[in-house]
This record gives sequence, structure tokens and C-alpha cells, in this order.
Amino acid sequence: MADIETVKRQFEAVLHNVSDDVRSQFLSWIKNKINSGEWGDVTREKSNEDVMLESIQSDLRSELPVNAVSHTENIHFPQTGPNADCDPSTTVHVDAFLYDEDAIDDLCEDGKMSRNYCTRCGSQEVQPLTFITHSASAAQVKYILNYALPDLSGKNVLDVGSRIHAVLYGYSESFTCIWY
Repeated sequence: MADIETVKRQFEAVLHNVSDDVRSQFLSWIKNKINSGEWGDVTREKSNEDVMLESIQSDLRSELPVNAVSHTENIHFPQTGPNADCDPSTTVHVDAFLYDEDAIDDLCEDGKMSRNYCTRCGSQEVQPLTFITHSASAAQVKYILNYALPDLSGKNVLDVGSRIHAVLYGYSESFTCIWY
């Protein structure tokens, strides 16, 4: 049986060798397994970083509309590549930094958002909406700042046009933030 350090290295190797999309899906799967209790009672204490991110997310949610698009922004759908098949009339913009799957579920349960649309008015033929984000999730931000970038302690970081500055919230206590 492997020791914890070996398991950690193997886990990090798996995460390092997959695309961002697959990594995100894999980590969501792990989270769901833990939350479902399928692997027993796996609990973890929230770090100060997690508490700070959740506080920032909560504050931003209270200031922005549910889709997190301000009246001064224009969201443009991709014309080529990933998500080029999105139909603007059936695609919902959801900010991944502000709303994870659990938060979206809560919005749907509260009637503030729907996951489906009616293909014919009045019928029961419904199709799922397409969800798209133009932001990194909190987990992706934490990964980028803790593993993908070098140590930014004592550095100045200039954030130009990243919408709600999610990247800076992920690790802002170790470097000076400047945004426009």
C-alpha cells in the first residue's frame, strides 16, 4: 500500500497531465464523491483562503445581477472553437467564480434561474439550456495561483480587463493588486 506522499505525487501527476476542462470535471467528480458520503465521512476544515474567497463571492453576488454581466458589458459568443455552437437565445451566462454547481442548483430551486427552456410555448417538450462562463472558477483561480504561477510574494500584479478581478481575489494577500 502506498504512503500519503506517494499518493499526493500520483494525484498531482494526474492533474498535471490533463486539460483544464478534464481537470475541472475530475475535481468536481471528487467533490461530489466526498459530498455524497460514498467514501465515508471525509471532512475538511476550511482554510482562511476558502473563507476569504467565499466572503468575496458573497459580496460580489449581492452587487451584481445573477448572470454577473454589468450593463456596460457586451458578451460575445464564440464564432469558432469550443462553444461556437452556442445559441444566444438558449445559452445562459453564469460566472464560474461566483456560482459553482451547488450555487446554480440553489438559484434554480429558488426560481431565480432555470436549467431548461420550452421548445414550444405551452408544451411539455423542454430542452436543457446551455451554460457558459467567461470566468475561471474559484478552484481554477486557486490552482493557477498556487501551482501554475511562480511565487508572487512581494510582486506587483497588474490586472487589465478581467471583469470582476477573480484572479486577484484568489491570492491577493501575498502581492500588491493593481487593476483597471
